[in-house]
Amino acid sequence: MKMSKQNRSSTLMCLIDESGTLLASVKEPFRVGFLVTCRPQCFEHDIQTLKKELPPLGKHGEYHAREDPSYTRAMLRHLLCLNTEPLMYIVEWIKEEFSEEHFENGKLRVFKDTNPVIASFAVIASEFAVTASANGFSEIHIISEAIKSDIKSEHRSREQALNSVLRTAFERQSTIKVPPPGTRTIIKVSTKRKKEYPPLSFVDYWLWAYCKHADQNDEHALPSALKKRTFVERMTELSIKSGKRNVGMEYG
Repeated sequence: MKMSKQNRSSTLMCLIDESGTLLASVKEPFRVGFLVTCRPQCFEHDIQTLKKELPPLGKHGEYHAREDPSYTRAMLRHLLCLNTEPLMYIVEWIKEEFSEEHFENGKLRVFKDTNPVIASFAVIASEFAVTASANGFSEIHIISEAIKSDIKSEHRSREQALNSVLRTAFERQSTIKVPPPGTRTIIKVSTKRKKEYPPLSFVDYWLWAYCKHADQNDEHALPSALKKRTFVERMTELSIKSGKRNVGMEYG
């Protein structure tokens, strides 16, 4: 996992969003995106400035890539291109590469005790946590966009699951990379709606751009400035059984 050491704060931010469906009848993969930045304040400034110049048209008062008009999409992607520090990691589940035994009621269910969002985080959690700790970050803040089940449970369900994965990740830390002496990293996990944390629109937009490029061969959807900072791991039945992974594989 790459991570910039220049002009960063002591906080590492990871924004999480998902795209697609687990339905076998839909050929496109199910994807989970992890936007990682050492300068979250830049996103906060950009989104608030843009709201004044180009107010969101959606009923919830926030930007959403699938609903926004073309000029809004162009502006959000332009801001992502100008901010050259963030990276995007995507875990995509290739449904056609799994046998029937991994489907239940027509939906992909690789693991019986967790969902693909949590499983995707588990795939990169140890590398994510270890790299942040080894680079001396004092805080890691993970924000996942809240879904209906999170809101109904008062934001407890996904937060608890992600925390459980992170505990396992840090147990592996000493076998991968030891942080500098005296380093203490605090991890905060939360689920929020876009109106609670508007920068979540950036991970939504970046993931949307990649999906449109990958699924529809749209060469304009994912600008080269984003393409070179997008890393993808493709999950298949074979890769899971063999244990062979392509962590941090650069897309493009």
